Amino acid sequence: MAEKVKKTRPELLKQRRALAMFKRFLPTLLLKKQQIQMEIIKVGDQVKKLHEAIETRINEIEQWVSLFSESLPGS
Repeated sequence: MAEKVKKTRPELLKQRRALAMFKRFLPTLLLKKQQIQMEIIKVGDQVKKLHEAIETRINEIEQWVSLFSESLPGS
């Protein structure tokens, strides 16, 4: 919810300075936000690839599990 702004000259100057600062830094912050979002997408893709690689390894190993789980003759 918006604050109630005092209608005095010092408050107006304070608000103008704050607005100028926001206008100055907003493009930088938006760019940084976009870079972070792109990095999140990139990391998400890497995680997906790693999960797929793990799943592939598990599928490869499963065929050997039955071989190693057999009891040896004479045991």
